[in-house]
Amino acid sequence: MLFRAIPPVRRAAGGPHARRWATSLSITSPALAVLLAGPWVPASAQQFVTDDAALADLGACELEAWTGPEESWVLPVCHLVPGVEITAGAMFADLGRDSWDPLAVVEAKTLFRDRGEEGWSVGAVVGTAVPTQSQFARPAEVFAYAPLTLYAQELPVVGHLNLGWSAFREEAEGTTHTDHFLMWGAKLGVGVLPRIELVGELFGLAGEETHAQAGIRTEVVPDRLTLDASHGMALEGGGNGLGPQVGMAWTPRPLR
Repeated sequence: MLFRAIPPVRRAAGGPHARRWATSLSITSPALAVLLAGPWVPASAQQFVTDDAALADLGACELEAWTGPEESWVLPVCHLVPGVEITAGAMFADLGRDSWDPLAVVEAKTLFRDRGEEGWSVGAVVGTAVPTQSQFARPAEVFAYAPLTLYAQELPVVGHLNLGWSAFREEAEGTTHTDHFLMWGAKLGVGVLPRIELVGELFGLAGEETHAQAGIRTEVVPDRLTLDASHGMALEGGGNGLGPQVGMAWTPRPLR
């Protein structure tokens, strides 16, 4: 399963909001899992911003979708070419005035090192967000980041860390402005019961406000369907944050 990294979220009024992207530090645990009466397995990220250094099984696809007051996302993910996972979907930002602003999102992810016996993975993600309408001034974004995942065998805890770069272009009144940002994020997940995980994260852009999000994830159908509920807020700068969100990830059986 994946912790998904996603590109930008914007304020309806214009400037950059918290970009969606991520990192990973992951820890699974036989010991505490036995105390909790069953195995605990980290599940998909859905609306959580932070990503991990992991790919879906070869031949597998996954549908991730979530919605909140400021945005909605639909993201199919497939690993059909060995070592390369492709995400291609859409984000719909609420502009007010009963209007939603769609962006097409395309992303490629690979691993330089998988977990192995030493318990860590590292990868790379590149992607872009492309506007699909012309009547609103909006940005386009190109981004790249490195997810790192560290595994331990002592506790049902998952941590995630990412570091990356984003070029964010906005066109308005006949002019184009491009901002470059350092992106960062950290997430922690704790398995409290079999199939139930508490998740919290911090993320942001260097020089911009820091955002936080926390929620609960449950694996409804093992290896097939997970559901998330979360709430995000800005910790500084007076922003509203992501607000309440609900999400799901559905993973059908591999194609091969």
